[in-house]
Order: sequence, then C-alpha cells, then structure tokens
Amino acid sequence: MGFQFSFPTANDSIAIIGLGYVGIPLLLEILKTSSKRKIVGFDIDKQKIKSISEAKTLEQYGYKSNISEYVKDNDLELLSESSELSKCKIFVVTVPTPIDHYKSPDLKALISASKTIGEAVANSEIEDNKFFVVIYESTVYPGVTEDICRTHLLDRANKKGGMIKIGYSPERLNPGDTRNTLSNIVKVVSGEDKETTQWVNDFYKRFIKASIFVAKNIKTAEAAKVIENTQRDLNISLVNELAIICSRIGIDTNDVLDAASTKWNFMDVRPGLVGGHCIGVDPYYLAYKAKSLGLHSRVILSGRSVNDGMPGWIARKAVKSVVKMKGPSKIINCLIMGMTFKENCDDLRNSKSIELYNCLRTYGVITNLTDPILEISNRKIPNDLCNIQDCVGWDQTVDSCYDLIILAVAHNEYRRIKVEDLMMRSSSTTVFYDLKNVFPRELPNLMRL
Repeated sequence: MGFQFSFPTANDSIAIIGLGYVGIPLLLEILKTSSKRKIVGFDIDKQKIKSISEAKTLEQYGYKSNISEYVKDNDLELLSESSELSKCKIFVVTVPTPIDHYKSPDLKALISASKTIGEAVANSEIEDNKFFVVIYESTVYPGVTEDICRTHLLDRANKKGGMIKIGYSPERLNPGDTRNTLSNIVKVVSGEDKETTQWVNDFYKRFIKASIFVAKNIKTAEAAKVIENTQRDLNISLVNELAIICSRIGIDTNDVLDAASTKWNFMDVRPGLVGGHCIGVDPYYLAYKAKSLGLHSRVILSGRSVNDGMPGWIARKAVKSVVKMKGPSKIINCLIMGMTFKENCDDLRNSKSIELYNCLRTYGVITNLTDPILEISNRKIPNDLCNIQDCVGWDQTVDSCYDLIILAVAHNEYRRIKVEDLMMRSSSTTVFYDLKNVFPRELPNLMRL
C-alpha cells in the first residue's frame, strides 16, 4: 500500500505570491483570522516590500493601520527572495495578468510564479504526509490554470509533483471600493477534484463573511470571472457608441439616459473612459481563447474597439470645439482633471486619462494633468506614462487660464468643486468638457459625453 497524503491544516504555513491590490487584502485578512502561523508575503519587487513594511497606513488597499497592527502572534515575513517559500505548505497566487502590445494575454508573471512555487516544493525539507496546495486567484481564460500553470508548476516540482493539489478562486476586488471588500464579496471556489474543492472552500470560509459559491470545476470558475468584466465592458461600449451618435444628432447623451432609465428594467450605465486592469483587459482573454477554438468574437471585440477608441474621439471633438471658440491656428492650453483609471483610487494601470493626454499632445495641445488622489497618496508617476513636468497640483493651476478643461475621473474631491473655482482657471471662451456628468449645468460652454 502506497504512502497516503492528507491536506494541510487550517494553521499550516502559507505564502501569498504577489503583493498588490489583491495580494495585500488577502494577506491582511489571513493575518486577522490566524494565530501562531507562519505567513509569507512574497513579491519580486523589492521596493514594494520596503514600501509595505514602512507604510504608516495601508489605506490605498482599504485598511487604515500599518501592517504591524495585523500581525498579532503570527510569524510574518515579507520577502523578495524565494528561499523561504520552501517552508510553506499553502500558496495563493495573486500576480497580475495583463495584455501585451498585441492585446494578447501576457502570462509571464503567472508562469514565473508557478515555476517559483514548483522550485519551493522541490526544495522543501518538509517530510510529513501533507499535500502542498496551490490556489490561483489571477484572472485568466478557461484552461490556463490546469493547462499552463500546472505544467510549469509540476515541471519545477520534479518528483514531488504528485504531492501538489491545485485550486482556483478568482479575485473580485474593486480597488478604491470601501464597501465591497474582500471579506463581504461572494467567493467562487473550485479545485482539481472534490477533495481539493472542499479544502479550498473550507480555507476561504475562515475569513470570508459572505457566502461561498462552489463552481463545478476550475474551467467554470475561470470563465465566470472573465465574463463578469466582459459584460461590464460591453454595457459601457453600448452607451459610448450612443454618445457618438448623440453627438452627431446634437443631443445630450445623459439626458437621453435619464429619460430611458425611468423604465423599471433599463440598465442605467453611463458613458466614459474604460481603463484599468480588469474591464479593459479581461475581454481580450476571452476573445483569445475563442480564437484558439476557431471562433471570432465579433461582439466582444466590437465592444473593445469602441471603448479603446474613445480617448481619440474625445480628443478630436474637444479640439474642434475649442477651435470653434477661439479660431484656427491658436495655441490651446488644456487641463485634464483626473489621471487614475477610476474614481477615488490611485491606480494608474491602463489609464485612459493618460491616453487622452497623449492624444491631445498629437494635436499640439499644451496639456496639464492633475489628480487629488495621487497628491494625497504621494503616489509616484512612472516616467513612461507621461511627461512628469505636465503633472501639476490643483493649487498650481489657480493662476492659469485654460482654453479646455476636461473632467476625466469623478473623484469625490471633484464633485465638491464650485463653479467659481473652475472660473478662476478659465476665460469666457474656455470649453468645459465633462466626461463624468459632474460639472454644474450652469457652466458656460459646457460639453458632456
């Protein structure tokens, strides 16, 4: 009779691989519900490890205290070197899954994480009779966890590959959302077999207050995650196309939607820029999988085309409106209010505000960017995103006279701005372009998306 393995216990050593907007909340919730447990937070970015360790608060992740406040009697280590991972029995992978320049899935981080875990298992000196459990939370197309991650994981684990069980539980966090947090969002779980699924279910029950939905299998859970954001993307693309149509007709899109939303079953989705690491990315994962099956995703890619084209369309419309007010061959000075990909969040990934900035620059528009959330969080702007000299604080704009002021992100701070504050930064010919339906309607020369 062969040697029999059992699953890790509730308090066995655990490593969170990837410390970002998904990994940090997960790490903190595990700390809050654990006692005398070995917990490793791992990320290859040494600066990120330093920043998390020294931060006075983790408010950008939805937590008001610093990380030391959550450790209690647990043994926590934040590492960028993988040697300590060999002491862990449970691994949860929360690395990003972006797209490349060809809009195809970029799985490099996920593959690297799988190899790292495989090597940790291979080097493990633990000789008890427990399985290693690896749970993936990263958003992928159906089949990635079992067909790609498993291959790299087991290849590096070598002879200990048979000791590994794999689960998948897609992340559902919404950066900047203080209401829908990790513990109160319904959690979808799955595993490679019934026993693993049950273990993953029990694992998340320890710190998830909301209910848990058990998916039929890993591919089902993967598909469930990727369709969530694809649906949202398509809904926004519909109203963005409506905005383009309404612009040609000469009517206000938001007025149309206000009237339409009086019907009980109308979905009140508003137009806008679609960026970020989920809605603007996940549809390409599903379309990629469809293509591999010989299918062309006409609906999915059509919606993506509309949303990807919005920064260019907005820039053209804005420049035409200013030229109409000022006359041709005049220098145009512009201020874009909001740089992050969404409101009340300092995340700059795939920011369409910055893409709008770059589109305006191609027309020769002198453009400043400002964002109160970035000022509050002291978030550094990567050099490759935009000209750092064009990024200014709100107070620095008070003595400027802009020909075009675009509200791109509906931060709470912008919702409190008064008309006189805007007029101090404008002239009688300034065009105010409100992409988020925030500016007061009494503003002169007001345009809405």
